Amino acid sequence: MRLSNKITISEAVPEDSHLSSIWGGAFFHPLFVKNGAKYLGLEGSAKTIEHDGNKIGISNMLFRKRPGIKVATIPLLFQYFGPVFYNSIYEENFLKSVIDHYMETCDFIYLSFTPEFNSIGELKNGWKIHRSSTLAITDSELSSWGNNFRDDVKNKINKANREKIQVMRSDAFNEHLWELSFARKGMKPPIKPSDLNKWCSELLNDSMLHIYSAVAGGREVAFRGQLIYGRFAYDWIAGSDPEYHHLGINQLLMAEIGSELRKKEVAIWDLVDGSIKGIGEFKKSFGAVEYHHWQVYKAINIKGKLFGALRRLKNA
Repeated sequence: MRLSNKITISEAVPEDSHLSSIWGGAFFHPLFVKNGAKYLGLEGSAKTIEHDGNKIGISNMLFRKRPGIKVATIPLLFQYFGPVFYNSIYEENFLKSVIDHYMETCDFIYLSFTPEFNSIGELKNGWKIHRSSTLAITDSELSSWGNNFRDDVKNKINKANREKIQVMRSDAFNEHLWELSFARKGMKPPIKPSDLNKWCSELLNDSMLHIYSAVAGGREVAFRGQLIYGRFAYDWIAGSDPEYHHLGINQLLMAEIGSELRKKEVAIWDLVDGSIKGIGEFKKSFGAVEYHHWQVYKAINIKGKLFGALRRLKNA
């Protein structure tokens, strides 16, 4: 699709060496986006952004299915959403063209840029801007993994070892532990466990998802799923049985995953969000550092303004 005399947007292909070298790339990978759309009930796909025959970026263009209205908002389990460019010059020169495409095709837009996005000043004229954050561990922290753990984390890990908790790779998503993590808070999972199971199966088959499990007495009592693409890893999903928390299962699980990622020479382990205080403190207890990134939203027309008002009421 020719948008202007500057860029072309076309269907993305799975293998793109540029994408594997950028922070957030997993959330734009065509296979991740395709399956996300399938199991979240969205329309759209990953689109390559080109200029003069050169790939300059990619955008995970997904839209909600709503009668009479088209909205592009951050999907469930997507940390980053919108366009991402392969270098800062492309971002500076072509961001406006991609944003114009969203505005021409949508009634309401809510995007989440990666931490390396630097062009927030370009989004004016009615854009609402929110400074969000994620927690991450870099390769320098992984090289000294364990040295920056808080004392309570070290104590829990020692307890888990005394209790002979084992950590191992799993080839399946545990629906029960996923549901249990929400049930203990009186909440329903944001996505049907059976649908997430199918999504995980696709990602496991494509080697994008690695699931690590904590096992006590032969029973899986906790798991964490890591999206791994290029030299970047993302702490994507997790579940655990609260009856075993006192044994340090989650602390041991994090410690062992970090050790594995260090061996894989991961450059950045994005622990994905730190907005919920308890979860954020847990991640910081391993030495994770806060990184800021931008989220922006805008109602394009009357339908978009109505959608935005209803969205605010729902989230109030």
